[in-house]
Amino acid sequence: MVRYWLLIGMFITLGFPWMVYGQSDPTAEDIIDKMLAEGQLGVQSGESRLRMVIRNKDGKVRERQILSKSDKKDGLRRNRIEFLEPADVKGSTLLLLEQRGERDLQYLYLPALKKTRRITGNAKNGSFMGSDFTYADMENRDAKVGTKVRKADETVSGQDCYRIETTGADADSEYSRVDLWIHRTLYLPIKIEFYDLKGGLVKVLATNKIETKDNKKIITEMTLKNVQTGSQTTLYVDSIQFGTTFPDSIFDKETLAR
Repeated sequence: MVRYWLLIGMFITLGFPWMVYGQSDPTAEDIIDKMLAEGQLGVQSGESRLRMVIRNKDGKVRERQILSKSDKKDGLRRNRIEFLEPADVKGSTLLLLEQRGERDLQYLYLPALKKTRRITGNAKNGSFMGSDFTYADMENRDAKVGTKVRKADETVSGQDCYRIETTGADADSEYSRVDLWIHRTLYLPIKIEFYDLKGGLVKVLATNKIETKDNKKIITEMTLKNVQTGSQTTLYVDSIQFGTTFPDSIFDKETLAR
């Protein structure tokens, strides 16, 4: 079964590395496949330090420091996301293990409880550590079961973009539709809109900053706004290192408490 790495999860594990592609008139599926063809870059592992800045509707700000480690084993992605600061979330760690043909396994360790629990079912639609992201936003989802339609091209933030509408990607998803505006030459996601099960716009993900690191185009800042609650979460890539290798032990749920 063909799977895709959801954009937010891709960012929080490795940032967004991209190649420049050339095709005169790609289909909707071609565009999505190229946008998510991270493996074509040879980036199989990496480590990044991120800042997560959460702002509620009243303007109150909270900041988190994150260390993310990611690799692939037997073609399946493994991710370990650890919170470094502030003190109230320090040591909290999320482990994601991609499964072939199934939803990801997710394990969350909370130091205050000294316990690791598996996140399943509707719990995956809950807020990820108080942010506007959900646990489901961190994982892989099926692409082939959904419908992708190419709409008329548009210009967003001064960038010429393909516009793709996707529906029915996942029966368990909290989103009924996802619209993407994708850079025509870099295949970068410039904007993504998420619609709830009633068809109302709920979230907008916007790319704020793109930089070149190690000869790769990297999105180093993005903001997810919840238009229904008025809150927003911005992620910054403070540093990133490609090609890092990790011992299998760090992707073992039994080691999350260490």
